[in-house]
Parts: sequence; structure tokens; C-alpha cells
Amino acid sequence: MRIAIVADIHSNAPAFEAVLADVDHQGVDEVVVVGDFLNGGPFPREVLDMLYDRKPRVLLGNHERYIQILSNPDQDKSAHPRSRWGVAYWTLDYMQAADLAYLDSLPITIEQDKLLFVHGSPKDLRGGILPDTSEDFLQEHFGEVQHSYVITAHTHHPFVRQWRDLTFINPGSVGMPLDCNPDASYAILTRSNGHVDVEHRRITYHQQLVEQAAYARGLMDMGPIAVLMVHESVTGRPVVVEYLQRLEAAMSELGLSEDEAMAQIPLLD
Repeated sequence: MRIAIVADIHSNAPAFEAVLADVDHQGVDEVVVVGDFLNGGPFPREVLDMLYDRKPRVLLGNHERYIQILSNPDQDKSAHPRSRWGVAYWTLDYMQAADLAYLDSLPITIEQDKLLFVHGSPKDLRGGILPDTSEDFLQEHFGEVQHSYVITAHTHHPFVRQWRDLTFINPGSVGMPLDCNPDASYAILTRSNGHVDVEHRRITYHQQLVEQAAYARGLMDMGPIAVLMVHESVTGRPVVVEYLQRLEAAMSELGLSEDEAMAQIPLLD
């Protein structure tokens, strides 16, 4: 059995379309989307329509959770200012009632024999791991997992890592790779006689379409985080976390408000 593992599309329809075209030539039996298909790029509507058309198995990611939070009229929005959450508010404007119901229907995990699919960890949608994630973190988040293989995402880095009796598999990111290679990344798992082989694949596509649409559709007007997220999609360079660290440092060390700090610090180092 061959399973295409797709993750972290982040509203990047050109990348997702290129990956699906490659999937169609690989003879896979099913496609599993391991969360974060929305929020980040300028094509939320197109990505949703492709999911509705293809009907893969889909997990909830933390970015879909953000959309759910912002769509709740009873939710306190003070913790989600537009200065930082402009992309999510912009994405929410594209959501219809049926789309929000679709998000509400998505599971947090999928269990399939020896395979466990989860966006971050079973305890935290943002509990993603990297090849060098500490033993303590792995024990806290995955120490009770009974499956042999954990398919996880969130960190946008493709890898296979062995820890104790667990094999972690991250397919990388379709729409926003963060390993300095902007080509779309996904993985194919081949299951045979209880063993799983992993093939990571990189697919080229026209990144310029993302930037052009981001300007044309007003996404770039949603603040510095929007600009940086699009930059990550186009270049594969991880810049958002570094920017937020500099922002927090400016606020703490200089006593600036967030808006004042954003006006002073450069977007890119």
C-alpha cells in the first residue's frame, strides 16, 4: 500500500496543485493531509476546493484551529491582535459556513494499524519535532504512543528519525518549506509486510504566482507577518520566528509597544 503524505500547504494552491499532479503519477492508494492546509498564502479558497474535490483524509492543524478561534463570536480576541494575526483574519474572510463546519469535522489524529498521524503531537497541535528535538520533549509528548510509526508535520522540515521503538516521519511542507529549499515537499509511504519505506519528494512550481496573488488580493496589506509568511513560501527561508524574537526583544529592552517595535525593527535581518 502506498500513501501520499501531504502537510503544511498553508493556502498555497500552486504548490498543492503541483504536488497532486505528481501524486497522480506515483500510483498511490490514498492521500493523507496532516494539517495546516490553510493560513499563510493567498489561496485559501482554491486549496479548500481542491480538498473538497479530491476528498483525502485530513487532520486539523494549529492554523485551522486559529481560524476556528477567530470565527467564534464568543471568543476573546484580545490575545489575537490584527498586528500579528492579520493573515488569519484575512483568511477568515474567505470562509463560508460550510468551510467552518468542515474544519469542525476534522480529527486531531488518525490511527491506521501501526501508523499514527498527527499534526504536532497527540498532546499539542504545535508540539512538532525536528531531527534534534530533545529526549525530554519526545518523552513528554510521545512517550505513551503505542504505534510503530508517527507521521507528524508542523516544523516544515522533511526527515525520518528513530527514537526508541518509534520512527518519526515528517513529509516537509508543501506550501511553505523552511529548509531553505522552496520546492514543495511531500512524502510517499510504502507499506509491505509490516515495514514502511519512506520516499521524500521535492516538486518545483512557480513561486512567483504566490507573491503576485498576495499583492493582488491584499494579503500583503495585513502587516509584517503576512509579508514574512509569503517570503517563506517563496524562498524557503525561515524568517517569521526570528522576526518575532527581535520584536519581543525590542519591546522588552526598549519598553516599546508592539506597534512601536514593528515600526522600528527591520523585517529581514
